[in-house]
Amino acid sequence: MRIENFGHGLHRVVYVSRVAHIPPERLDQEVSDIIEQSSRNNAAQALTGMLVAHEGFFIQALEGSHETLTALLDCIAADPRHDDLQVIGVEPITERAFGRWGMRGGRSRTGGGGFDPYALSMADLMGILRVSAVMGSNSRRKAA
Repeated sequence: MRIENFGHGLHRVVYVSRVAHIPPERLDQEVSDIIEQSSRNNAAQALTGMLVAHEGFFIQALEGSHETLTALLDCIAADPRHDDLQVIGVEPITERAFGRWGMRGGRSRTGGGGFDPYALSMADLMGILRVSAVMGSNSRRKAA
């Protein structure tokens, strides 16, 4: 998957995808499995991030080198648990927003339908992810 390259240094990418092929009763376990596997894999690649499953969507921010993010997005796009993956934004960063975790995330239990993350800006989605990171009670934490 092609994303804008701002040269050397850190990049942040935020994407949205639809949850696919995961029965609702398995979603908590699948999200936990994704976070656990990502925590292990990301540490070795200097990747950090935050993942939230909300109302049938995955929202994720990933931070790392352009090359590593591009390869990871290709893997995520090929993952059958994701459908209609759309990169909402890419930006160069000097500081990680989720630098304390190889991956952190969880499943949001709020909402009542009508949620369309594809219509939100990168800043809006980062706000959701930051609040989710702080709200630890609905998140599964994994240290890098």
